[in-house]
Amino acid sequence: MSEAKCIAYDPNIHKEKILQVFGEYRDWFLEGFKANTNKDFFQLTGLTISDYNNTIESFLNLKPPKGNLLVTEVDEEIAGMGIIHKLSEDTGEVKRMFTRPKFRRRGLARKMLNRLLEVGRDIGCSRFLLDSPSWAYSSHGLYRSSGFNEVDEYPESEIPDKVRQYWIFMEKKE
Repeated sequence: MSEAKCIAYDPNIHKEKILQVFGEYRDWFLEGFKANTNKDFFQLTGLTISDYNNTIESFLNLKPPKGNLLVTEVDEEIAGMGIIHKLSEDTGEVKRMFTRPKFRRRGLARKMLNRLLEVGRDIGCSRFLLDSPSWAYSSHGLYRSSGFNEVDEYPESEIPDKVRQYWIFMEKKE
């Protein structure tokens, strides 16, 4: 495996591949939700899969200073993704961090998180928020070891009210 690179999403290079990774993230999330809650996310929230898929478009168009979509590349293959989304003058939100299964346990998620925080600092963020499914234990360990602490829900989170009980919310201040 060659060196992993966390780079800005380029629609001319990555669009088709990143849509596939977003689909893998969606499927991982929906399967995990069902397995850990015994509930169907869409029935519980009233959303449709189209509603969920439409959230992707706003992330594909995210550019500094509003944030950025990053991809982790290994041997020209997308190994993962992550988003930093600026919520206010000093606050950024980490979104959609995902490492594809065959690339896990190699430190790529930590590399992505560090790069997202760096990009966030570059656009003026000194406070970072994130939400994470309650069953994503390895993610929680990564976030805690990177200085994130659990906090109450934050109003800017896109998580529907009806399912927030299945999430944890975290914050890092620098």
